[in-house]
Amino acid sequence: MTKKKSLIYSIITYVITFALIIFCVIFCGKKFYYDSPIKVFLLFLAGAVVFGFLNAFFHELGHIVSGSKNGFKILAFTVWFFKWTRVKDKFKFSFTMIGNEAGYTDS
Repeated sequence: MTKKKSLIYSIITYVITFALIIFCVIFCGKKFYYDSPIKVFLLFLAGAVVFGFLNAFFHELGHIVSGSKNGFKILAFTVWFFKWTRVKDKFKFSFTMIGNEAGYTDS
């Protein structure tokens, strides 16, 4: 997939996600919450970010476990813009820009 096509798909995904959050805030927020719609929106958004990160983290962790059991040496582990890189026998933490994926594992 080309970078341009990947960017278009990412934008479409973000727009659909944002629209679903707005939908939930408008229709579910009135029924279940009596606070301001902005507060409900921020709660939905925070939940999406936290659980999206946890989902990507545990998904990539599964690759590490499987790779380790099959004899691969893990060189790097990236989730969103957080990266852990193996330097000698220790992992070094750094920030990186995301590419076309939510995370990846180098082996």
